[in-house]
Amino acid sequence: MPESLLFRGIADWLLDRALHDGDLSETVRELGRRLITGGVPVCRINVGGLLLHPVLGALDMTWDMASDTCRSQSIPRAAAKSSQFQKAPFYQLVKHQVRFQRTRLDDPKACEQFPLFVMLREAGMTDYIACYESYGRADPLERQAINLQHSQRP
Repeated sequence: MPESLLFRGIADWLLDRALHDGDLSETVRELGRRLITGGVPVCRINVGGLLLHPVLGALDMTWDMASDTCRSQSIPRAAAKSSQFQKAPFYQLVKHQVRFQRTRLDDPKACEQFPLFVMLREAGMTDYIACYESYGRADPLERQAINLQHSQRP
């Protein structure tokens, strides 16, 4: 299937899921399956977003290809101020308002930037791709993120 048809089909399916209030965990798992079926070598998908909630600050959902499972985690609001969170590539992406980032994990200098990059490289992944969308919010730290990590470069 040509990439344009693959991604058009995924976009249409995601829109349908959004309109019908599909389960987020199942949506992320099915997204991974569809990408793999279409020939995209993705090993892990992470979808996260900040929440408008007095205690919970973010929702983090990670799908893993090897186990075909999706882990969901609620993150306390205070965690967003922690040094661990601020050392994450997503935090830097949003802070500097970069909408797309691709990092080659076989570059030792690039991996020095974030502990996550080292962990992903050691797990056999070769690239880290991240993008975010604001959904109309002016504050960059209120933006949503999708991170894709894969193990084979095209």
